Amino acid sequence: MIDEGLLQRITVNPGIFGGRPIIRGMRISVELILSLLAQGETPETILTDYPDLEPDGLRACLAYAHAVIAHDKLDSVQVIQENELASPSITLDPEILDGTPVFRGTRVPVDALLNNLEAGVSIDEFLENFPTVSREQVLEIIKFSGA
Repeated sequence: MIDEGLLQRITVNPGIFGGRPIIRGMRISVELILSLLAQGETPETILTDYPDLEPDGLRACLAYAHAVIAHDKLDSVQVIQENELASPSITLDPEILDGTPVFRGTRVPVDALLNNLEAGVSIDEFLENFPTVSREQVLEIIKFSGA
């Protein structure tokens, strides 16, 4: 029996990694963790390489893989529907960066914001570097992503 609490750590969002399952609140895919484990990486090494990752995140990836293989219920996995991505701040257009989510009215990928924030860049610095993006757009994306 799978611990539902572990599966609640997994999120599927079509706007992140093409809808592949990820560890909730992180940009780390279940696929990556399973691949590292299959290649012989130890849990300790993975946790060292990804300091924000917790042991339960690793267990959640294994629980997810088990549930998929065993055809168990995945009700605890949070699935964000495509229509939930509708946002006045985001554009998904195959003609703009091959459909990568960008800030509406720009060619600035939403990932640029998230990567900058993860790197410790402030919102003000980000806005200075990307003047076509508005503060309102940034705040909406932060609220949506839980960053």
